[in-house]
Amino acid sequence: MKIEKDFFIEQLKKIIEVEQSLTFESRFSEIDNIDSLTYMTISAWMSDKFGTKISAIDIEKMTTIQDLFNSLN
Repeated sequence: MKIEKDFFIEQLKKIIEVEQSLTFESRFSEIDNIDSLTYMTISAWMSDKFGTKISAIDIEKMTTIQDLFNSLN
């Protein structure tokens, strides 16, 4: 499944409920209000939407949104 980067970013923003601008270079450590619950939410979203099994712990170890996007492949 080919996923458009713009679609991925917009959906991620909705899932983590942030207003700030995000890019693939955005660091998780710089995203407002991100915490362990957010990582769990992202993990569930990745599984439901894309069929990708990735744990919240693995996501928390990632540096950028690009790292998360790359986990889809």
